[in-house]
Amino acid sequence: MTATSKIMRNAFWALVMCSPLSATVAAGQEIRSTTTPPAGYIPQEPHYVVGPSQSHAPVIRVYKNFDAWFGENRDHATLEFIGKDLEIADDYFVHPISDLSNFGIPDKTSVVLITSASAPFPDGFDAVTQQNDPVAQENLDDFVRAGGVLILDLANNLGVVTGSPGYLAPGAMGTVAQHPAFDFPSDVKNATLAPAALGADGMLGTEDDHPIVIGPDGLPGTDDDLNNENIDLALNEFIAHGNLVDGIMLPPNATYLMTAGFGDPEIQKPILAEYCLDAGLVILDTITKEFFGHQGPVTSDAHPTGSGADLPTFFMRNLFTYALSDAATAACAGEEEEVVVDIDIKPWRFPNKIFPWYGLVSVAIFGSADFDVDDPITGVDTTTLGFGPAGGAAFRWVFRGYDFSHPHDGHNDLIVFFRASRSGIQCGDTEAGVTGSTFLGDPIVFGTDSIVTVGCFKWRPPSRNRHRHRHHDDDDDDDDDDDDDD
Repeated sequence: MTATSKIMRNAFWALVMCSPLSATVAAGQEIRSTTTPPAGYIPQEPHYVVGPSQSHAPVIRVYKNFDAWFGENRDHATLEFIGKDLEIADDYFVHPISDLSNFGIPDKTSVVLITSASAPFPDGFDAVTQQNDPVAQENLDDFVRAGGVLILDLANNLGVVTGSPGYLAPGAMGTVAQHPAFDFPSDVKNATLAPAALGADGMLGTEDDHPIVIGPDGLPGTDDDLNNENIDLALNEFIAHGNLVDGIMLPPNATYLMTAGFGDPEIQKPILAEYCLDAGLVILDTITKEFFGHQGPVTSDAHPTGSGADLPTFFMRNLFTYALSDAATAACAGEEEEVVVDIDIKPWRFPNKIFPWYGLVSVAIFGSADFDVDDPITGVDTTTLGFGPAGGAAFRWVFRGYDFSHPHDGHNDLIVFFRASRSGIQCGDTEAGVTGSTFLGDPIVFGTDSIVTVGCFKWRPPSRNRHRHRHHDDDDDDDDDDDDDD
């Protein structure tokens, strides 16, 4: 770091340490930029939105205890630049990190952003302690696995203290910026888009570029694309603090999107990566992306190169746009394996004899590790059940809360009764099934079971001739008729 850079950084630290980043936030108010939340802080509406967003836009929640690095608040500036309005909208909220464990992540949240723990002692350590809390980690893990998108900034300034911790990433092992992984790129301000960001053809500006490269307009090769120039720092400072190899082990399915040179001889190591965790997406970086030295689409007099405090950046603009897009949510959705719910017609009996015209037919619907028949949301709504081709409704007898399987498998099952006469089963049918849905209204895929119809015989309406000659051999007459027909 140059002497000028050290003087500049020390001046900023003095400003940050001596001046509060924001006014005290009253309980329930929106938090624009916050230090430690005040005593008695309780999130209230509209701080938490549990129902659907009124604007029908993806909801992003930023968790931070301070504005990263030197109070620039560039994450907020970038979100405003792409259309998020903290003051009036219901799709952009800021929380203290302690909310992750104290209140969890509200329903209908699409994206969670955790900014860098870049403040000095003790604020940065407090942020890490709160983020590392087991309850916070469990809530983050559940949020991602359910289909959420997590952006986690693993760059910090805490590694100058030997053995200091860093943020934990769901699905990964270890922490970044933990001594000795608190490392700086040898090519201090330069970053490079990794091959995966360029797509299969290895070229920028083409259709197969990664969405984070293509930018908000969704068109490759336009002015809002990322490139190897506009992702570099405008100042001779560090583009990243640490990397995603030293001090952390990402899952095997991780994709590297951006690298920087580390060591001597220099080796390119990832500073931006993403991976799926069940149905959700985790985006990790060690980039000092909130730092005032990053370039942006809006210039200022103080930073004519396009960098500056309280201004958006190229990288965060594309990162946030991607995280809030369908491309991010679809990246890990895949095709869910269809769960088929097993049934047993006339349980404990075989063959399953059914007289199509009358009687009650019992059907067992089996629970399993993949399907809880009694779940109040995704379980079986017996009022929607139908049996047989005609979908005859269930009779009033329904038995819940017991394991009817043999041998017992530890999962509750259902026994439901149907009227055979309303099932639509015809003589000669060899199998039957059940239809129905969950309490949410989602259709359930049921298996089928074999049946044997009984009480059926070759029957013809009596003819006048047969009434007149009852004592004649009807079978012989039938055979003669059949021969004549031939």
